[in-house]
Amino acid sequence: MNVSNKSLPIPPDASWIEFDNSTDLKMVATTNMTLPETAAFFDAEMPQEGWIAREAGRKIDEKRGWLPYIRGQRDVQIRLVALPEKEGEPGRGTRILVGDERTSWQLAPAAKAPKDQAGIEAADFTLPKGASAIKFDSDQKQIEFELADSAPPKVGEQFVKQMEELGWKRDGAGVQADDYVFLTYEMGKAEIQLRARADGKKSSVIVSGDGLLWTKPLPTAPVRISYETWMRRNRKTASLEHLDEFAAEMRKIPADSGRTP
Repeated sequence: MNVSNKSLPIPPDASWIEFDNSTDLKMVATTNMTLPETAAFFDAEMPQEGWIAREAGRKIDEKRGWLPYIRGQRDVQIRLVALPEKEGEPGRGTRILVGDERTSWQLAPAAKAPKDQAGIEAADFTLPKGASAIKFDSDQKQIEFELADSAPPKVGEQFVKQMEELGWKRDGAGVQADDYVFLTYEMGKAEIQLRARADGKKSSVIVSGDGLLWTKPLPTAPVRISYETWMRRNRKTASLEHLDEFAAEMRKIPADSGRTP
């Protein structure tokens, strides 16, 4: 199976593929094949697409493989990583990597908060009275809300009072204008920022920063999310094998509860 006539061959069981051939080739996919089987697949299929294997730089061991190929003036290196066994995930197989690893959410390491990290649980962050359109975004690590009949400077004053009562220290003067306020408070290495922007007769506000912690249940009803977001939140190997588990969770959430990307 090919994404396009300019793409790379892809194992037929790789059901979730991230691919970009707009500039340099980039791809992340997972197959249930072993690493040697995956290497053999590419050695057989790449010549069919006009790629010639190069011996220089080629290396395969039990855990990793580097497979360089060239076609005309273009070269590509396919990297293979044997995936370790993971409870509840059959057929871990091999991850296929081409291009810049930073482009894929699948490769981001799980966040590890220090045991004594300073911070305020997002669930405990006090919102101004009258706040509406409240959104706790655990993926973007921010809280959004609107405040009617309250200009940004007033929102800023309430934020300053709350943070200083909790012992946080202000970092710099920030930005304070009639239509926009930006303030940063810190405790140790942790920071929390407030951005308030005038939007007609209301203020649109975002509170963010690594000083917001997301370990406690949020004071909002659960909403339906996309399959990709669900895999990212639950650190699942990207494939279609988890669709039944995902669907079962989403069915428990009322259809009218809203949906996030």
